[in-house]
Amino acid sequence: MQRLLLRPRIRLAARVPVRRAFASSSSGGSSNGSSSGGKKVAPPKTDQAASATEEQYISVDKRGLYQEVARAMGGKVEKSPLTPLGEILKASIKQVGPISVADFMDVCLAHPEHGYYMNKETAKIGKAGDFVTAPEISQMFGELLGVWGVATWEKLGTPRAFRLAEIGPGKGTLMQDVLRVARTFAPFHKGLAGVHMVETSKALRKVQAEALGAIQDKEQEEEKKEEEKKPDSDKARLKSDVGEEETEWERGGSQLTRKPRWRLPCERGIDWHEDIRQVPVGSPLIIFAQELLDALPVHQFEYTAEGWRERLVDVEGDPLAPHHFKFTLAKGPTPPVVHLESLMPEKLQALLDAAAAAPPARSQGGANEYKDEKQEGQGEKKKEEEGEEEIKDDPEKCKLGTSLEVCPLALQIVQQVAERVARTGGAALFVDYGEDYAQGDSLRGLKRHALVHALAEPGEVDLSTDVDFAALKEAVAGVEGVRAFGPMRQGEFLSAMGIETRLQALLDGKEGGGLTDKQALLLYDSYRRLVDPEQMGRKYKVLALVSSKHQGPAIAFPSASLAKEKVEEEKEKEEEKKW
Repeated sequence: MQRLLLRPRIRLAARVPVRRAFASSSSGGSSNGSSSGGKKVAPPKTDQAASATEEQYISVDKRGLYQEVARAMGGKVEKSPLTPLGEILKASIKQVGPISVADFMDVCLAHPEHGYYMNKETAKIGKAGDFVTAPEISQMFGELLGVWGVATWEKLGTPRAFRLAEIGPGKGTLMQDVLRVARTFAPFHKGLAGVHMVETSKALRKVQAEALGAIQDKEQEEEKKEEEKKPDSDKARLKSDVGEEETEWERGGSQLTRKPRWRLPCERGIDWHEDIRQVPVGSPLIIFAQELLDALPVHQFEYTAEGWRERLVDVEGDPLAPHHFKFTLAKGPTPPVVHLESLMPEKLQALLDAAAAAPPARSQGGANEYKDEKQEGQGEKKKEEEGEEEIKDDPEKCKLGTSLEVCPLALQIVQQVAERVARTGGAALFVDYGEDYAQGDSLRGLKRHALVHALAEPGEVDLSTDVDFAALKEAVAGVEGVRAFGPMRQGEFLSAMGIETRLQALLDGKEGGGLTDKQALLLYDSYRRLVDPEQMGRKYKVLALVSSKHQGPAIAFPSASLAKEKVEEEKEKEEEKKW
């Protein structure tokens, strides 16, 4: 598929960095989960079950907040604080005009000084912060991904040397669990040539190094100091050689030769990179990316009587409005709209046809919609009800308001990973929340485990969207030497990997002695959060990419024919729900 690269109207940051799935961290926390058809494990029976249950805390995982929620606001509304980043955005917008939603997300999350993920990350990830993720909920998640890596390595023909990589490693918890599993499989661990972390946040790199017990290689550090003493021309050449400007394999040259400057306790080298393309290419690579794509900037579009228009962010002039910024539509076609209409006309038409055929639904208000009760009133509600009859008779009016989100950076990253897997062999596993179809308006903000307006407190609120897995598969369809499997529901994937067996082993105390009643209940609760369809089991999806050297389908995934049948069944169920 032709790569969709939408050029924003203005860049407020130097570049769009690869952010974390910036949320992987310490084992055992809390979030969402469910049973998905595998071996069922009954809750542990204890004499203190009631009291232990009362002591359990309740936290909300941001990835479970996928349903649109109406923001009810009535009476006098107190304006949200104007943050330092908000001041910068406000001044810039007043000077150059409204900016795209993608630019707003980019600046809020990745501004060098005030970006959400670029400062004080440790206070924002985990139970005491704004959100938690699967690796934090239970060690079982990371361990099973580690087992997937071992089994995949075997399907690749047990290459004598390979590398592990993670894009957006958060606090390093996932890789910590994966490496613990690796050490239990001697042949696999012996072939591990190195570990590579793709992370743009310097603060998070420090957190990851501490979590993994990485220490700087003194010899390599001395070489680095010698490099810095050389003339600027030499430093520029060396910088290019290590891939910080352009990687060797992009130019068709030989593999990179720079040695890692850090070492792990298991005597393996580890290094950090800005981009997956900077990872050495001399051996197969097994890549993990958990909750990476949801934090990447999206462009939002809406269909109007004049055609498709891009949704923008402008300064709010109403002193009674709850926030300092507001959503608005571009008056004419922006460059992203032109690209959109030229690159995917069939997809756009399919969206409009579906909207015209569907029964009109009364607007419930999105998570970022603001309506004052005085403005709405009973009269407005009555007009809305009367207007439904008119819309039913006019398919063209049904199309108005149809929305679409596109994440060019997600498509680009997945395509780059696929190209890497195809070239050197290996596999990749993406775990994120979303659907296997195009998304409308799924942008949400999260702070202290609570849903907040996406435009509130720029730089202090986590922003995320649902992932369009169908678009990801289309992006890699044209890459030769790679096969895609999924998306598969997280609950079903973990069950296929044996999470029930692992849970039972931990409950039985086969490792490290027995558990207390409270520990057993919390362990079972974390299992449910991960696999329960009502929690993380359904909304979270898993997408696998494997090279042509991989024997059979990706580990835990059904064959292509069975997967196709399952997809058709799911589509039928979704259609029934709509009607």
